[in-house]
Amino acid sequence: MSSILYQLLYVSTAVVDLNERELETLLGPSRLKNEAADVTGLLLHLHDARGAYFVQHLEGPQRAVQQAFERISRDELHVQATVLHCGQAERRAFAAWPMRLLMLEAEPALDLAKTVAGPNRTNLVDLLADRSGVQSLITSCAAVAH
Repeated sequence: MSSILYQLLYVSTAVVDLNERELETLLGPSRLKNEAADVTGLLLHLHDARGAYFVQHLEGPQRAVQQAFERISRDELHVQATVLHCGQAERRAFAAWPMRLLMLEAEPALDLAKTVAGPNRTNLVDLLADRSGVQSLITSCAAVAH
């Protein structure tokens, strides 16, 4: 019996700007849980002079994705977790990864988003406030991550 593929995209503000090694260590247990629940996705850690941010795309069975997000939203490493999109999906964008981590500075993130969404992205905060901008960033990352 196959379940409907579901996806959820959110942004949040990091409380602490962690480095890649620290994030990889923290992601270890989450990857095991995701793999057991058939959840895949991407975690982007973005930062600029104003702060650090997370963008996360989760995909898998609806209940498993919702449970993962409930767990994530209670995490004290970030605040203001805002869901930008959730719903059914035709196929996985990150099928090979229980949770892929990408670390980006503001400039490369904006460049990636401009590739898909056009040149009107001027700073990271504006990009993260715009659902289509964040989805463009995820689409670009999916293309580069494979």
